[in-house]
Amino acid sequence: KNVKDNIHSMEISPSGKRVLFDARGDIFSVPVGEGTIQNLTNTQGIREIYPKWSPNGKWIAYYSDATGEYEIYILENKEYAKPRQLTFNSTGWKFPAEWSPDSRYLVFFDRSMHLKMLDIESGHLTFIDTPTSDEIKHYSFSPDSKWITYSKKGPNGLGNIWVYNIRTGIKTQLTDDTYSDSYPLFSKDGQYLFFLSMRDFNLTFS
Repeated sequence: KNVKDNIHSMEISPSGKRVLFDARGDIFSVPVGEGTIQNLTNTQGIREIYPKWSPNGKWIAYYSDATGEYEIYILENKEYAKPRQLTFNSTGWKFPAEWSPDSRYLVFFDRSMHLKMLDIESGHLTFIDTPTSDEIKHYSFSPDSKWITYSKKGPNGLGNIWVYNIRTGIKTQLTDDTYSDSYPLFSKDGQYLFFLSMRDFNLTFS
């Protein structure tokens, strides 16, 4: 089956030489130029989605519903590697995960309404935050892998920017409830935090 019209998500390798696609439940590694297309999962009746290459190029993380619920697996980026399951007994849909720059952690949010950080070596899950209303969909690491930034809606329904200190486990709200703020992202030198802010006060009808 030609799956080119069924691509669900994609991810460029750190080297820029290959691209990961998930299509029709399998994950493919595709060369940018000449080379061989590889089906990395090749599973029947199982859906694998959201492949993510670790920054060091060693690991490929993805979600698989092999157990009946979507769980996180990692696959070493080498020939004949076998996938390793990292999460267990999950409930609910998972939003795409993000790697830490040091390739040690994954951060993700799921429909159990928890923002979580996963240590890929130990498999330890840390619960970072729980929203009071909408899902947390925007999160990323600082360049030194010491902080996670994310946006979470406040009591008035407007988004706020937060940071989480991985070492201390302390989370801090950076913006107040005046505006709706989202999509936080650290600058490459780690000195600044960029985000989108909606600063128009318009009526909402119906």
